[in-house]
Amino acid sequence: MSDAIRHFSQHKLNGTTLQVVADAEEGLSRLVDAEIAVIRAFSAAGGFPHRRVTLFVLSDLTLLAAQIERLSAVPAVVVRELGGRPMVNIYDAADPDECTVFVNRGEIVREGLWLDALALTGLLAHEHGHPLAECRSVAAVRGLSLAVRVDGEDDVDAPAPGVADALSALLGKLSIRAPQEVLANEAAIRVGLGDALARLDERQLALTRVAVDRRPELVAMLDRQVAEGRLSPARRAGLLLIGDMQTTLPFALEIAPFARAGRPGVTARLESLLVDGILARLPDVLTALYHDLRDHYVVLSATMPATVAADWCRRAAGYVVAPLQASGLTVEVTIATTPASAGSNAAAATAGGAAHRGGSSR
Repeated sequence: MSDAIRHFSQHKLNGTTLQVVADAEEGLSRLVDAEIAVIRAFSAAGGFPHRRVTLFVLSDLTLLAAQIERLSAVPAVVVRELGGRPMVNIYDAADPDECTVFVNRGEIVREGLWLDALALTGLLAHEHGHPLAECRSVAAVRGLSLAVRVDGEDDVDAPAPGVADALSALLGKLSIRAPQEVLANEAAIRVGLGDALARLDERQLALTRVAVDRRPELVAMLDRQVAEGRLSPARRAGLLLIGDMQTTLPFALEIAPFARAGRPGVTARLESLLVDGILARLPDVLTALYHDLRDHYVVLSATMPATVAADWCRRAAGYVVAPLQASGLTVEVTIATTPASAGSNAAAATAGGAAHRGGSSR
């Protein structure tokens, strides 16, 4: 890895030392300026917990992920996702004196965000919002596990390989991981970084609208499987609904924080882009489901004890499962407390990048 380093710099910012390590110089100043703006915004509000921040900016995080995997303090789920996410913030929830932000420049370029300074600020604002979101509720959901079973996956009439995994990822994002995602965005908005987050959301909503334009291709593929006897009409409906959910529902995690932070104008603008521009072209159940989740996130409490947090997550998952059941899929979701998982203080911004991706990249 050292042979690939082309840049190292250090910046002193109001009691925080920022170190930047990168394998290329092109466009780096734009990202560093965005990082400095984010640190200053949180610091000015008295809410930046780190005395040292290390920013690794690399064209590809795949090789780095293999090295990080040997560090037991880093959650395995974070390591597995490093190669395909724009960035991730790894820190110790019990001792947030320092954090490390891994930036996947190649992924950011592919998503069309590298040249957009405000969008880059939004990405960094969300990642740095995660430590600020640490609270009783986030600690409680960190001790929960989620298991998903879709009946028929081993049958001839199976939905498709990996459907349960895809649904598990979606439900995890919308339930167990939701408190930290919502509170992280809210923290960033409240210190004045809302415009950057809104810019990022608007870009991803535009990509999602393009993805919905391609939805007929997915419909045609599923229809062929039904005609060939490889898929039942009921399962076709369920699969299509899961795809629509993956594309649209994570935006509830992005829009609800603006409502929580008292930004009704931005809330209305983003919601119009989603509801009028995207959901209006999809089955009505998705609009209703989006509103259910958004309202659930708006009233999220930061002080939930473990049992209340588990019930809150089950309710969020239940919103998603109910229409799938109605479409013909038999889905079983179990959210349970796993005391052993609370043994590590390592934490990471585990959904920042994913929640911000629109369209087919979700």
